[in-house]
Amino acid sequence: MLDTLRRMIGHLTGGASSFDGPDHEVAAAALMVHVATVDGEISASERQRLEAIVRERYGLDEDDAQALIAAGEREDHEALDLSEFTSVLRRSLDEENREALVEMLWEMAQADGVVHEFEENLISRAADLLGIDAAKGAAIRESVLTSPATVATVEPEA
Repeated sequence: MLDTLRRMIGHLTGGASSFDGPDHEVAAAALMVHVATVDGEISASERQRLEAIVRERYGLDEDDAQALIAAGEREDHEALDLSEFTSVLRRSLDEENREALVEMLWEMAQADGVVHEFEENLISRAADLLGIDAAKGAAIRESVLTSPATVATVEPEA
C-alpha cells in the first residue's frame, strides 16, 4: 500500500519527489555529501575522506563506495531539507549509532582542514533532528576536532 501511495505521489509530481526512503547508508552518504558541499564545492581532500569513511564503515570496494556516494549526491541534490535524511536515520539507528553518525559528519567537516560556520550550523541542526541533545553534540564535536582523524561506524538497529 505504501508503495502504491509513493507511485501515485510520484506520478502526480512527475517523479520530482526523489527521497522516498532509501536505506540508512544512502541517507548517511547524503548527509556527508551535504556537509562536504555546504561551503561551496567538495574539495579533493573532502572527496577522499568521504570515500574513506564510506569504504571503511560499510566494507565497500572503490566502485561500490563511489556508487553509494553518487546515490548520496543525487539524494542531496534533490532533497528539500535535512529531515528527509534524518527521519530515515532516526528510525534506522539507535542513539549510539546516531551519535557515531554525527562523529562522521564532523570528520567530513574537518576533512579540508577548515570547519566553516555553515558546516557547524548544518551538523548542529542534523544532530538535533537525529535526537542528539546539544551537550552531547558539543562533546562529540570537541572529541572529533581535537583527535586524529578516525572513522566512526554506525550500525542499524536489529
